[in-house]
Amino acid sequence: MGAVLFHPKNGSLEYSSLAVEHDILSLWLPKQNHMSQLEFLAAPFAISTWKTKCSNRSILLFVDNNGAAANLVKGYSAQVDSAAIVGHFWLLAASLKLSVYIDRVESKSNISPSRNEFELLQSLGAKWIWSGSTFRFLQ
Repeated sequence: MGAVLFHPKNGSLEYSSLAVEHDILSLWLPKQNHMSQLEFLAAPFAISTWKTKCSNRSILLFVDNNGAAANLVKGYSAQVDSAAIVGHFWLLAASLKLSVYIDRVESKSNISPSRNEFELLQSLGAKWIWSGSTFRFLQ
């Protein structure tokens, strides 16, 4: 899972990624894969990674998955494990006093390093931010 922060005023570009550990996956309903939940999880991962930089601001959050974008916008998911992530996202956003606008971005246009592909970001001069163990909201 990955996230990118672009700050338009100073032109800074930062990125982070995290392998989702089995202890988090085990909290979700059993299924073939958890792609849906991983798509949702990137949103709270992003704002928790940059809490200080994002708090008390308006932000634009791009999501490259239609289902994740739609459920984040409406603040609900019919899937229980996804609903918990969506709820956490909005609780976190409220606690940081964020005004969030969510929009869909085509996967081909998404520069987030979700598959550990960092070359493009590095060529753009992006700075790596490690969020590591600070992202433990589900436990």
